[in-house]
Amino acid sequence: MLIKPQTTGARVLIVDDDAFSRTAVAKKVQQLRATTVEAEDGLQAFALLRREQIDLAIIDLEMPVMNGLELLGCIRGAPRMKHLPVLVLTAAEDRASLERALQCGATSLMIKPLNWAAFSSHIEHILFLSMAGRALTAQSA
Repeated sequence: MLIKPQTTGARVLIVDDDAFSRTAVAKKVQQLRATTVEAEDGLQAFALLRREQIDLAIIDLEMPVMNGLELLGCIRGAPRMKHLPVLVLTAAEDRASLERALQCGATSLMIKPLNWAAFSSHIEHILFLSMAGRALTAQSA
């Protein structure tokens, strides 16, 4: 029997300078009964991450002020956030860009335009692992 992952109560940060993209991703994430928080650039996102509990960050690579790779560097350099799952969404399909995102600390990545069915399954899985990890950490504390 397949058990559907529980994502209720999860908080997801969506970072993209394109408002339409943020809204589309937020609606899909909210269908999984997760709460969304949005930022339009990496600097704004990092400020949110420092003050709020987030279970998953979904970030675009190409953004003004602080791009996705710079944001990844900040996240992985912050002790409280170093294990935060980060899904990179990008239109870049070249191998070098994808490898760079993974080298900078992306947990996973998906290419735009998104396959929404695959996206939803992917998010459910990452959130399930994130929430399970948080529960285990709370039990051992």
